[in-house]
Amino acid sequence: MGELRLYAIGIEEVRGMFGASPPVAEHLREVAQRAFAPPSVEARGGLLSKLGPIFKRVPATPVISPTQPEPHDVEVLLAGAYVPPDRTGATWRLLETLVQGIAWGSTRMGLTAQELDDLDFALARGGASASVGLRHLLNSAPSLNLDSGAGTEGRLAPAPEGGRDGWRPIGRRCRESRPMSSGR
Repeated sequence: MGELRLYAIGIEEVRGMFGASPPVAEHLREVAQRAFAPPSVEARGGLLSKLGPIFKRVPATPVISPTQPEPHDVEVLLAGAYVPPDRTGATWRLLETLVQGIAWGSTRMGLTAQELDDLDFALARGGASASVGLRHLLNSAPSLNLDSGAGTEGRLAPAPEGGRDGWRPIGRRCRESRPMSSGR
């Protein structure tokens, strides 16, 4: 079972993150700061803390994942600069967080292969073109050439005729058609 994450956002807004203007960059820094601020750690007292460094690692030292974005990653992304291979996982997490922070809307759902086919069928019954079907999108070449290194893929789907508002009638028709199977 995989997870599908959908974000409603214009391609120009995503492109605007790379080499962002000062006001946009400041807003994106605030989004990243809220999302990745380190948790506050209360100092632990007690007898062991008074004995000194008897452990290889100081007990209060945080363990940072290689996919955890750092402030430098934000600046690299906003400048549109080269992302080193060892920082692609962190950059993907950062990019997804920034997209989620400025998207018009988003949704997440766990999907099996059968549920993915059911969703494609519901979209087709609702009037969506096959070119925006999820199976077609997943089988096509990626639109974002940034290797995630974490088992995820980033894809861009064109909006239907009418842009963002073009999805509304399709969504209404999909809700009116029969519900998706439960995958059993």
